[in-house]
Parts: sequence; C-alpha cells; structure tokens
Amino acid sequence: MIKISLTGLAKFMTSGPAAQRKVVHDYKYPDEDEPKAMRLYYLEAVDSIKAYHLNKHPATWLDQQAERIGELAATVSGMTRSRLNNNARAVRQYAQNFGARKFTILDDLKLALFFGSVRVTVIPDLHVREYKKEKIVKLGFSRSEPEGQLVRIVSQSMFEAYRTAEGAITSSNVLYLDVARGIEHRGARVGARLMTDIRAACENIEALWDTVAK
Repeated sequence: MIKISLTGLAKFMTSGPAAQRKVVHDYKYPDEDEPKAMRLYYLEAVDSIKAYHLNKHPATWLDQQAERIGELAATVSGMTRSRLNNNARAVRQYAQNFGARKFTILDDLKLALFFGSVRVTVIPDLHVREYKKEKIVKLGFSRSEPEGQLVRIVSQSMFEAYRTAEGAITSSNVLYLDVARGIEHRGARVGARLMTDIRAACENIEALWDTVAK
C-alpha cells in the first residue's frame, strides 16, 4: 500500500512534474524528514488552538501561548527557530481572526481515502461542534494566500473521507480556515469532476512510485 497524506496529495496536484516526483520520493523514502516535517510543522499551533477551545480558556490565553512559543524560539536557532516563530505567528493570527468562535472539541478523526494501491490519510486539524452542528476543520497557516484549487482538493477530500467512514455531512460543515487572512472557506458539494481529478492524481502517484529511485 502506498501511503500519502492529504497535504502531500494536494501538493502533488498543484505542482509541476519535477515537484511531483519530489513529493513521491519523499513519501516513498520516509527515512528522510520531509513528510514528517510537513505533517508536524505547525504542531504547536494546532495543539494550542485545541487546548484553547477544549479548556475554554479566556481570549488572552492564546496571545500568552504565542508569547511562550516565541520565547522558546529565542533559545534555538536555524530551521527550528523559524518553525517556532511561525507557530507563534499562527497562534496570534488565530486569536485575532477566529478566537471568538465557540468550538466544542470532539474526538480526533483519522480518516482515509483509497484509490487502487494508494491510501490518502485525511486527518482534520479540528473536529468540533459549533451551534449544535458537527464540523471538520483544516487550519491553513501559510503567510501566502492558499491557491483555490488546493482549498478545493483539501475540502473535497475531507468531505468524501468523512462521508465514507462516518456518514452524511453537509458541505457547509467542512471548513478550511485561512488563518492569516481570517477567511473561512466552506466545502463544495459532491464534486464528481474534482474526485475524478483526485483519482487520476493517485493513479499517477501509483505509476510514478516504482520509477522513483533513492
């Protein structure tokens, strides 16, 4: 079974041929750090946001948490320092743009989509209830505005994976939160054309897999 994360799939689908081979290489040889780094880059930010909603902390708590992460960044150097500073930034931006949301944290979800021998892991950053509605959320922390196609791929995949494993969910309850800009993107309805594109991308990953050498 070929395993790739939803982040990796979205990167593959929005990249050119050389970058696509790099994505496949990084997932085929997981001893190298790229897939893990992609998955864990914003770990502190996601954990802080979960803790904020789970424990119903006051609004000021997120800014205090960002300050603590920034102080930790000051004690290290290089890529680790940059990563922690980006996590601190992400927490501040979430506090400013989404800190007022009344999310009740639900159990974490670990979902997947299967296409041939390719397994796409789909793990929402947040699984919440808001105003009695169950929602699944992807947090986008990038400084640059996400491509519309990337948002659509992520949202559609979360929608399909949840529907397959857990049952019906409305597209409006599948959220991509662009944290830096404070923009909420709601998932599209069932998109046969996009799912065809996702399936084709997984077929391409499968075809490339054996051609990529270490």
